[in-house]
Amino acid sequence: MTTRPSPNVTLLDLVVLPLTQRQLLLPASALAEVLPKWQSRPLPETPQWCAGELEWRQRRLPLIDFERWSGGPDTPGRWLVVCNRSQDDLPFSHYGVLLAGRPRLLRLRSNQLRGIPTPSDAGIGAMTLVEGERYAIPDLMALERQIDQAMRGTRLREAAGQSPVKPD
Repeated sequence: MTTRPSPNVTLLDLVVLPLTQRQLLLPASALAEVLPKWQSRPLPETPQWCAGELEWRQRRLPLIDFERWSGGPDTPGRWLVVCNRSQDDLPFSHYGVLLAGRPRLLRLRSNQLRGIPTPSDAGIGAMTLVEGERYAIPDLMALERQIDQAMRGTRLREAAGQSPVKPD
């Protein structure tokens, strides 16, 4: 006899993003693309957690070191994910996040997530435990507001409202 999941249980498609000191857990729909290689340029007059700007699909995107933004060490940047913004009122449709390792997919039932005490680290909205592994769920709205503030007056912010960058 097979048991069926409760109607209140949802299947979740998630992505694990490895950083230096923790693993982030995001819905798969938050990611636009995973890049093992990329080129970036410094972006002057921005906070240290802004790792520069990235050209992606003929657009300029801010490149973020999430670990540094949340008060941790630099992320070595071996992989990069392009994230879809979660808020419609921002000038950026996407932004890049540096990773210490290769992201991986994780499919769970909603009843497999167990909330655990959340540290007061900046940028972490919640913590969860899944099969003995701890994952941080980032506060993407706070991150995106900070990106918006940091980009004000930069060439990247000025370009955000314009047409895509044309290749040379």
